[in-house]
Amino acid sequence: MANATEKAGLGEGINEFVQKNRRPIFAALGIIAVLLAAVVATLSIMDVLRKKATAGVEELNRRYESLRFTIAEESSASDVEALLGDLNTFARKTSGYPGGKAWSIIAGIHGDKKQWAEAETAWT
Repeated sequence: MANATEKAGLGEGINEFVQKNRRPIFAALGIIAVLLAAVVATLSIMDVLRKKATAGVEELNRRYESLRFTIAEESSASDVEALLGDLNTFARKTSGYPGGKAWSIIAGIHGDKKQWAEAETAWT
């Protein structure tokens, strides 16, 4: 019988504690819920931005591949300069894989044009 009394006493103790501290408990639960929602939203936004940056660098890479064999020719000089401008803008504002890939494309362009100093700068 003592065991049943202890359980009843424990249950009443928990109930009494919750009744006395319900506002702080609910406030803490609300804060935790808001923080969890913020973390989920932040991770979702970061994922969308990462996918967008990866798609952007892949498009720049497609442009590079279409010009790759004519980079040294005068007929494609304006296209190459436009691509280099777009790549530099993209690489400076993007980090991670997309930014690194953009810098490697820039280095490849300068390497194809035999501009070794610029290629080295892009690689570093």
